[in-house]
Amino acid sequence: MESATKDNNTKIQWHPAFCSAIQLELKADKGNLTYHREHNLNAKPLQIDLSVIKKAPNIVVDNEIGKLFREHNIMEYKSPGASLNIDTFYKVLAYACLYKSSREHVDFARADDITISMVRNQMPIKLLRSFKTHNYQVMNPYEGIYYIQKKVFLIHR
Repeated sequence: MESATKDNNTKIQWHPAFCSAIQLELKADKGNLTYHREHNLNAKPLQIDLSVIKKAPNIVVDNEIGKLFREHNIMEYKSPGASLNIDTFYKVLAYACLYKSSREHVDFARADDITISMVRNQMPIKLLRSFKTHNYQVMNPYEGIYYIQKKVFLIHR
């Protein structure tokens, strides 16, 4: 729970007050809403399967997978038979967002310096079809490797 130090010994807990204030604000629709305070997003700790960090930004990795790498690269592996679908994509995208925001100083990794890669033994036909339907650019530069491009978030500089 987020807190702020009032003095050396007392911490102010802001979230309970915020939650109560929102419930009061929305009291006219009380019967239509359900509230979950501090809702856990996962049953176990969130973990990136593999992160690959380039030691210097100007390094070019001479490999079909590595050619797309930027400075920070997050990889998700799906075992044979495991599903790779649009929800998996958003989960890995969320990992990238959490990775970006989890450091001590702001913007330690620029959003456009982060890639995500999802790996599995079969082509995810439904996922690729979904990307094309939603105007993602799908490229197939190497056999079995697909590059998906679209600005998912608007980044202001």
